[in-house]
Amino acid sequence: MEANQSQPPEKQGGHDHDLVVTIHDEDAGGQPIKIESEPASTVGDVIEQMYAKFKTQRQDGDRLRCEESGQDVFGHATEHIEAYAKHQCSKLEWLFARKTGGA
Repeated sequence: MEANQSQPPEKQGGHDHDLVVTIHDEDAGGQPIKIESEPASTVGDVIEQMYAKFKTQRQDGDRLRCEESGQDVFGHATEHIEAYAKHQCSKLEWLFARKTGGA
């Protein structure tokens, strides 16, 4: 197909497709949400989309961490999602808990 030939050169060497972030809502349970993101998008962009899908706003006590490492995700908001996946959280599975959540 010619579609691959028209992609920018920077995409051909790295991820040539959207990255999928899977987010588990630890408070609500159920099926996780999945957010597709372009490699050049920031972690913060994905966080914004997550809050929109959960139909809520960020509060000071909210927790968002990488399932694989347990590391806080909010601290990486300015990083590109592709770089974050390479260096911090390769599986891109996050665990979300609201300020008031938990048992």
